[in-house]
Amino acid sequence: MEEQQQSKQTENFKVIGGNLLIMVAYTILSRFSGLGGILDCMFLLIHVLTCWGLSLSKKSWVWFLAGLLVLLIGASTCVSFL
Repeated sequence: MEEQQQSKQTENFKVIGGNLLIMVAYTILSRFSGLGGILDCMFLLIHVLTCWGLSLSKKSWVWFLAGLLVLLIGASTCVSFL
């Protein structure tokens, strides 16, 4: 029972960590583009909608929470670009 819970927590950390790494990657790429803020906001919107779509299809709250975390962190990044 404890081993199963620990593997689920590890899977949740992988989902959240992977999404944050993806967000960092396209934020850095957007920084070097001429359309920095707009491009970053578009990627952010696509990323959040994809996470929320996966949360509905997989019926998993971790995907919804990962999308919410990406939205909260990414919105501040978009504002700093502008």
